[in-house]
Amino acid sequence: MPDEQTTTNEQQTGTTNETPTTGEQAAIQQSGETGTNTNSSSNTADDLSALFTPGEVAAKKETLAAAKAEEERRASLTDEQRTAEDTQKQADAKANEIPEEYSFKMPEGMELDTEVLAKVAPIFKEAGLSQAKADKMVEVYTKEILPAFAKRQADAWKAETDSWAEATRKDPEIGGVKFDETVKNAQRAVNTINPALKEVFDKYGLGNHPEFVRTFAKIATLLKEDTIDKGGMASDEKTGEARYTDAFYKKG
Repeated sequence: MPDEQTTTNEQQTGTTNETPTTGEQAAIQQSGETGTNTNSSSNTADDLSALFTPGEVAAKKETLAAAKAEEERRASLTDEQRTAEDTQKQADAKANEIPEEYSFKMPEGMELDTEVLAKVAPIFKEAGLSQAKADKMVEVYTKEILPAFAKRQADAWKAETDSWAEATRKDPEIGGVKFDETVKNAQRAVNTINPALKEVFDKYGLGNHPEFVRTFAKIATLLKEDTIDKGGMASDEKTGEARYTDAFYKKG
């Protein structure tokens, strides 16, 4: 006969101590597995959110969508189209390869500086530049950067020599109303000593410098005052050769 307390508890809770049959256990297990699968599917977004930031989740979804779209696009192509596309991809990949050694063809009139190449080649490789991309870098440098740099240097030097000419014109000793006569005297001295100096002075703008003009104007005065026996230059009495020291240093 069952205990009265046990019977009362079963009536209150609506349960019994009967063990489920084998069939009932299988049904419960199947029900639990179905529920687990459903929950797993519905909680996929929650799982991604737990592992990644919203931005990363969005990026992954975009990547998957792009991959699927590419797969569908490739499937829509003919065999010939796919072959042509694959061939082009292989060619592009080869063109983007980083070479073991870079080789450059310089513009006409320019020579490749091997020392500079040895310094920049590792930088090109570190940057992942293919030969074609490195060629573009060198082309921009030789055709754009280098000429622009040379022009700036030339402009700066011209401005410098122009300032010398202006200083000569304003110099109180050799400029002003004396400028034209001073220049004539300086030119005469250059032509007497060594006419080739004029080419050097013109090439580098040194003829504009007030101290050069002043110096050769004084030399012209010394030459004019001394006895000129040969080519406007004092000469040695024994050899007859011109003495440059007499032109620069007048005896007292």
